[in-house]
Amino acid sequence: MSGMRQMIAVCLVLVAFDLVINKKMARFIVLIVIACFVHTSAIIFLPVYLLKDMTITQKKGAIYLVLTISFIILRVYLVTIIELLTPTRYLLRYQILSNENSVNILLVVIAIAIPLVCIILWDDKKWAYTDTGNIMSLLYIISLLNAFF
Repeated sequence: MSGMRQMIAVCLVLVAFDLVINKKMARFIVLIVIACFVHTSAIIFLPVYLLKDMTITQKKGAIYLVLTISFIILRVYLVTIIELLTPTRYLLRYQILSNENSVNILLVVIAIAIPLVCIILWDDKKWAYTDTGNIMSLLYIISLLNAFF
């Protein structure tokens, strides 16, 4: 059931992506809120509207990718620090940092491979400061965020 809800939310987010391109903010927000009612993971797409005019070059993209990979590698240590700083009652109540929610390593590899291929094939001369470049930048940011969630 959760997979079906997630796919419905993904479909709504894809429709919302068209609203980002056409700069229809109110409809975009309404659609994302509806998608969040279906599956809460859709909330991660909300800040994308603010990034719609961001242009990523190959160099910036590589830096973002290295930061993402570093965060994934250091995640175990960051979780340990957060566990030490967070009162036990919150850890038990929300079970946010439970080891029961382990991540399949293949999913992590795929989540990193997609932006890596994007960086390798990136063409600054062709896409720099164009609508296509902005769309490619948004898709790149979304693929990096996917590695976290």
